[in-house]
Amino acid sequence: MEEQENEKNNLVNDRRSYSSRLGSTSYGSDSYEELLRGSVPCPTCRGKGNIPKEQEGELVALIPVRDKRLKPRRTCLYVGIAVFTCTVIFYSRCLYVGIAVFTCIVTAGLLFFFFSQRDVTIASNVSLLLPHNLTIDTAKKYVYFEVTYPFNISNLNYFPITLTQTSIAVQFNVKVINTTVSTFTLNVPMRSTRKFDVNVGITFSKDNGLAAMAYVYY
Repeated sequence: MEEQENEKNNLVNDRRSYSSRLGSTSYGSDSYEELLRGSVPCPTCRGKGNIPKEQEGELVALIPVRDKRLKPRRTCLYVGIAVFTCTVIFYSRCLYVGIAVFTCIVTAGLLFFFFSQRDVTIASNVSLLLPHNLTIDTAKKYVYFEVTYPFNISNLNYFPITLTQTSIAVQFNVKVINTTVSTFTLNVPMRSTRKFDVNVGITFSKDNGLAAMAYVYY
């Protein structure tokens, strides 16, 4: 209490000196106390209404609590716009990442589907083969003739293939009497079937133990 009383007296004295400098004597101690009743003096100017010029760059001015500058307008709107923008950016990036991942998965699946190897089948539906270029040598006791074996090659892949060589073994009574290797170039497009023929030479003689078959042809 004593400290507050001293501070009030100092304020009154300062106010009186300020009034005397302005040439006004209308401010007395009673009127100034009435002015300060129910309030506190400004901590910056200490109730003088002005501050020393040499302290102009040091003292801080106070802004009233009810000043509109302390109450930003449309805060909720700005916060909502910021949250909405961040949400849109986040989900847009998630969408882009999802699309990229989906595209990679689909591309990998398509590549695997189209470029995975499938069967290449070679088959013939001819049950009877007729000989041609028949040669019979009674002195050496052998018979030689050729047969043409037709084949169908089917490419089930989604890319073309090339057939360059075939090997056919002729077997009689569990005995291989001849093996024919044919070299050629046959291009088979994707998902298609091509025909080709292979000539096979067959010999019946003493060398392969089938001389008895040669006598049949005599």
